[in-house]
Amino acid sequence: MNYNLLRDSTYDMGTFTHKLVLKMTDPYGLSQERSLNIGTELLEGNNNSYTATFTNNMYKNLSGGAYRITLYDEFQGERIELASQAYSIKIDRPVTEK
Repeated sequence: MNYNLLRDSTYDMGTFTHKLVLKMTDPYGLSQERSLNIGTELLEGNNNSYTATFTNNMYKNLSGGAYRITLYDEFQGERIELASQAYSIKIDRPVTEK
């Protein structure tokens, strides 16, 4: 994923325990999540990239469909959706001869 992350320092709000949560929902409707930390997994600035690997044995037979990436701000167990985007996927697998 490519992203731009800029900090708005207009207000001095102190330190809070907010987390960014990345949720990937696969074509089967199953979701997997990752907590992301600004400064380690996500760097401030423009044209940055983040890579994550999501695994499931069902993906071995997946030929296509749509998956959704959703980003949440989580604070004290409550989540607010910040962004969501759906993507289509088509997997071409090599034909194996018997």
